[in-house]
Amino acid sequence: MSATDGIDALLELHALGDVLVAYHERSINLLQFVGVPFIFVVRTAIPSLGPIAPGAIVNFGDFHEFLASEAAYEFNGVGIEEVGPQVFREALRSISPNRSSRVITHIDEEEGETHWIVPLTTDPGDEDSGPQTSFVEHYLEEVPPNRDTPMTIRDLPATATGYFERSEALTFNLVTQSFESTAFRWDDRFFDAAFPFNVFGDEDGNVWMLSTSSNQNGVKLQSYARFHRFALVDGRNKGHLQRIEPYCDKRTTPDLSVRIYTSDFLEGDLTLKETLTFTIDHSGNRYVSARTIGRFVELEFITNVLDASWSLDGYGIEGIAAGLR
Repeated sequence: MSATDGIDALLELHALGDVLVAYHERSINLLQFVGVPFIFVVRTAIPSLGPIAPGAIVNFGDFHEFLASEAAYEFNGVGIEEVGPQVFREALRSISPNRSSRVITHIDEEEGETHWIVPLTTDPGDEDSGPQTSFVEHYLEEVPPNRDTPMTIRDLPATATGYFERSEALTFNLVTQSFESTAFRWDDRFFDAAFPFNVFGDEDGNVWMLSTSSNQNGVKLQSYARFHRFALVDGRNKGHLQRIEPYCDKRTTPDLSVRIYTSDFLEGDLTLKETLTFTIDHSGNRYVSARTIGRFVELEFITNVLDASWSLDGYGIEGIAAGLR
């Protein structure tokens, strides 16, 4: 069976409703079964565009998302629409071309996150090393119309991902640390026998669990979340960032540092302008006051102590035009 004109390698097949979506290197085709034994109708849905690798496709059931060479797209069976331009355009400019086949995607349904694990030219190691960075799409967060889905950037040296379930319920007598230092509530579904774990493997043969304690086999880590760059006003005029309101839950860490980076350009170098402290237990203000002037801003939230867990659902900002070009 020939589904495309010329040579166009088939990368993946994914179901979408009652059709199969054939993702090729340079096209997207729809295959529909119409009769026995193997009679299919083949229709080209998107010509001259395809994913960069078999692992660069995420199946959400009623639509798919995939990484192409210059942007990320959502495909609903009829047409495509760009997604995550605030992160993916810059990420794909830095992708390692000879390692693009090692792109991995992973859906964490418990956290409402999709991990796009992409090899970059800035990764340490040689040309055979695995990716080190995950661009995380928070697909369950509600955003106003015509606004981009929130995304964060994380260190994640994964060469493979998967899932498993605990075979027996975790009881309190098996919890080794004090309960107030754990990252889970006493009624959390984490303790149930059927709770699914998200796991990934690294190049050293280790297997790790996502969304658990902030350490690697006893080696304490510092957790942080870095958000995409945005224009404080309109990208042309400078703005005055006055207040940042993190939407945080305290787990085991007392406070966070809020780092404010600015740039005069959408893709220019960043300058660290301020580092402010936010108290998660809300014993102080529910915001931090900033005095930062800039055109474009990136925010980073990071713990002041190691091996600490916390939850950040997002943030709000208050700013005004600074009257400067």
